[in-house]
Amino acid sequence: MNRFKSMPAVLEDCLSDLTKSVLAVLRQQGYVRHLELAVTGLQGTVVVEGGLPSYYLRQNAVACIKRVPGVLRVIDRIEVCRLPFQDPPKLRSVTDAE
Repeated sequence: MNRFKSMPAVLEDCLSDLTKSVLAVLRQQGYVRHLELAVTGLQGTVVVEGGLPSYYLRQNAVACIKRVPGVLRVIDRIEVCRLPFQDPPKLRSVTDAE
């Protein structure tokens, strides 16, 4: 028996209604990375923290949160953490092919 199966339901009971609304909207967006963000909402203020791989996802998350009824202020603590850049393969010139 997995005793941790019901843990998300238990944790969700502790969240404010505003936090639950924001999390529901982020889930509806369909971006899996949005679900990794930490969201806290209380009295109209939402604090969102975490890392996302692009500025687009960051902007999208904040814009979605701002549209949630009851949100008056968003404190954006999202960091853009791009994946490590990989050098493209080097092209060989005709003279290197000897």
